[in-house]
Amino acid sequence: MPDGSLPTSVVRFTDATGRTVGAGVVVGGHVVTCAHVVNLALGRDPHETGRPTQPVDVHFPALNGESVPARVHHWAVRENTPGDDVATLHLYLPARVTPARLIAPPVDHVAGRLVRPDDAVPREPGGPVWDPVTGRVAGIAARDGHTIPADRLRQELPDEPDDLTVLHLAGTRFGSGNDVLQPPDFAELRPDLVVFTGDLTEHGRPDEFEQGFRFLAELADAVKLPRERVVVVPGSRDVNKLACEAYFQLEQAWGRTPTPPFWPKWGPFAAAFQEFYGSRFSFTPDEPWTLFDYPELGVVVAGLNSTIPVTHEGDGIGLGDRQVERFRELLRQQGGRTLSAVQGQLAVPLTVDFRLMSVRDEPATPAVVPVPGREPRSTASAERANRGLDTFFDRVVEATRVAHPTATVTPRPEKRYVRVSKPRPGCTATTAPRSCCRMGRTRPRASSVTGCGGR
Repeated sequence: MPDGSLPTSVVRFTDATGRTVGAGVVVGGHVVTCAHVVNLALGRDPHETGRPTQPVDVHFPALNGESVPARVHHWAVRENTPGDDVATLHLYLPARVTPARLIAPPVDHVAGRLVRPDDAVPREPGGPVWDPVTGRVAGIAARDGHTIPADRLRQELPDEPDDLTVLHLAGTRFGSGNDVLQPPDFAELRPDLVVFTGDLTEHGRPDEFEQGFRFLAELADAVKLPRERVVVVPGSRDVNKLACEAYFQLEQAWGRTPTPPFWPKWGPFAAAFQEFYGSRFSFTPDEPWTLFDYPELGVVVAGLNSTIPVTHEGDGIGLGDRQVERFRELLRQQGGRTLSAVQGQLAVPLTVDFRLMSVRDEPATPAVVPVPGREPRSTASAERANRGLDTFFDRVVEATRVAHPTATVTPRPEKRYVRVSKPRPGCTATTAPRSCCRMGRTRPRASSVTGCGGR
């Protein structure tokens, strides 16, 4: 089970004597199980290939054994082909049932229809095999310890929803003294992503970010997600205006002109960001924004930074041409769904499938937002994500991460180089220099919540 409890989506089947003969799982509006389990429940030969016409009782153990009659909706059975042992059943679901959702993880196929799970956990035939990271169904248990994978099940579930569920928040403003919802308040939710669009803090101070990111870590635990499934973008209150003013004064004292977009103003945010994500995602002086990629969900999120114009002297809002052009370049390489996350109701000139945004300076009410599914686009980057480290460039990236465990490593496959951001001893996050590795050569460089679809 995803968290040790019995989900309401898990069902069981019994024969005429009351003996349990197998299990199944509710996906969308149907129950999916093994066809031989249905045969056993109906008192038929388990190898019978003909589609049954009589109803079969479906039991919900998490609902005190409540049972509902169901009829076979689709019957995929071929003799001596274990992977072709799938039945989908139509029924009227009890109101308290929350359907499970499928995932298609990278697995080793046997004849394209069966997989061998990594563990050796005994499972009831037809019962769900859970993906421990996403809490989705990776397949159903077949015979001989194999699993019928999710992509095979999806062929028998034409209406299986591929919607993405996002928990969208903003405006906690830690340091303001405002009341904030506590992570346990969200414990009943099971989103695929948490998206936070700005104003995590009130003044952008390190102690406020410590509170804010601790809240996000506890929230991720409460909804059973890893930290990397939390998307965070800065808001105007996450800019440290004292640090910005100090930077201006230092540059002026040396007779220099401050350089936009004035990186030190994000110093405390960047330090807390790196501590939270490690090397998984980056927010750096040359790219103070983030592309959050989730190959297992078929989704990327453009984490936009609308605080580019903000200084200690004013609260402008905007993305800047360089950020827009960079995201256009990045999004062109992606397959699957594309989302954007930003503070402020901007007319973002990017082509994305769904937009998540919050209103600046207004504490927002958390919202659960369904993001409609779409057919994934086949791209080179998506293929790279699926096939793993099988190119020279991918091996360079992996070797760089091993060699520089404390650095932020950002691959740039389209330009064939890897950016490495690593502070010198004694430097702070606001003054850390950067370096770029172009295929082996290193050179130094100067230092209210809403969601909407559409293109």
